Amino acid sequence: MEKYLILGSGPAAAAAAQALPGSLVVDSGEQLESPLAERAASMGRVDSGAWAQKDVDWLRSTMTPTTAGVAAKLYFGSRVAYRSDPDGPFRNMHAAYQPSLAFGGLSTVWGASILPYWEREIGEWPFPASIWASHYQAILGETGLAGVRDSLEQMFPLYHPEPDALGESNQAKNVRERMESHRKNLAQAGFRWGRSRLMVRAGEKNDSVNRLSYHPAYPPSHAQSCVLCGMCMYGCPYDLIYSSRKSILKWAGDRKIRYQHGIEVQGFHERPDRVEVWGKNLKDGQAWRSETERLFLAAGTLASTALVLGSSTSPKKSAQFLDSQYFTAPLFLLDSVRNARSEPLHTLAQLFLEILPGAISSRLIHLQIYTYNDMIHRLMEQKLGPLRHSLGFLMERAEGRLAFLQGYLHSDDSGTMEMSLDSDMQGTRKISLFARPNPRSRRVIRSVLAKLSRHAWQTGFLPIWPMLQMGAPGRGFHSGGSLPMRASIQGREAASDLLGRPFGLRRVHVVDSSIFPSIPATTITLTAMANAHRIAAEVGLMRR
Repeated sequence: MEKYLILGSGPAAAAAAQALPGSLVVDSGEQLESPLAERAASMGRVDSGAWAQKDVDWLRSTMTPTTAGVAAKLYFGSRVAYRSDPDGPFRNMHAAYQPSLAFGGLSTVWGASILPYWEREIGEWPFPASIWASHYQAILGETGLAGVRDSLEQMFPLYHPEPDALGESNQAKNVRERMESHRKNLAQAGFRWGRSRLMVRAGEKNDSVNRLSYHPAYPPSHAQSCVLCGMCMYGCPYDLIYSSRKSILKWAGDRKIRYQHGIEVQGFHERPDRVEVWGKNLKDGQAWRSETERLFLAAGTLASTALVLGSSTSPKKSAQFLDSQYFTAPLFLLDSVRNARSEPLHTLAQLFLEILPGAISSRLIHLQIYTYNDMIHRLMEQKLGPLRHSLGFLMERAEGRLAFLQGYLHSDDSGTMEMSLDSDMQGTRKISLFARPNPRSRRVIRSVLAKLSRHAWQTGFLPIWPMLQMGAPGRGFHSGGSLPMRASIQGREAASDLLGRPFGLRRVHVVDSSIFPSIPATTITLTAMANAHRIAAEVGLMRR
């Protein structure tokens, strides 16, 4: 019998495994297709200056930009992060959120932006803010942090003694310096800002976490730290953007944990002294069973919640998910930057901008600013068509004035999703998911753009209103709250205790964002990992 069994391989699963040496980690473990992995690795094993133009062109061709952005962020052109089993239970999906069967979950394609939650935003959570520090520190000690010490620390401590500095684009520098020159006025208007914080390897560190984890042979990466090649949006050939698969592979190689992929867990049953778990082997379709003293569900908020509902004796077979409303808009920069196209840079978020609770919302609003990436150039080429050659000079000047805003709202200002679990006449489970937009979201977002427009002279940018895009609930993948933690769950069916145990279970712990009491606007991954680490560490200290 296993002591600890962790279901999933995403960030929450990795955080739980970090706190529980000896665990068995089980997941579907969908891998990047071999031809794509091999081609990406051929780039990742050499210096970026030696990349063949045909390989660069291939990588850029894996995503096609439009004026609405991209439909989904792919990984070297693969949809592996979103691929689902056509015979699986998720068959009636009417919301933007999707479960992930990929090894590493959605950390395969995420934007690597991280912030802890602001203490004021989680004041209603059922434990003191002081508990988070040691768990944030433990997580960042494993993943590393690219960031700088700046005024954002007043709201969001770094929780890392020596963050690595990652290069700042000239466009971001211009915006930041203009904002600094108007600091007093902007602060009085409720703005706070600073350099982005990213889970990206930006400093030299020779260990197995810097191997190409997307390739089955797991060869060494040529680069040990970011080379500012500008390919971040397509997938880093050097594998320097953190994914939880990196930690799981490293720990499995060191025999700290065991990892078994190709397993679809379908249900569990808690006994007084153990948890029985069952499913099927995806390779041969054969039944799979295991027993464990403790089961940790970190399969993503949809899959974890569905497993709990399907395995519980409770008659409740539906759940509501909270969401952080996602929106985007292009920005026109007041200060032009020459040669933005040729500048060495990364294309992840460059700046974070927070709008404090006030007239727009009683909750914090989180904004991320992205500066030039080659998709801007490609989109302009598409729009200009044959004129792109004769207007090349003007196109380059325009590129120097364009950036991109990505924003999130608190769940109080956002829509929800509703999931129901049913079975057909053959007993096959069917999971339905429906979006429930919140009319308030649009009003808040338009107020955000209006506020940014009023302060354009101080911020250095103007939002391009006609190109505002609002995602459907779940589109930003900052969702959860279906089984929220409560100080007491007496009389509460859809709730968990402080160790993530729902419906009175004693040996089953949900450790992903399913158990968040709310979804603040700032980035979700770091707190999801810290909370999973907290629960696993506390359970690890229990005698039975």
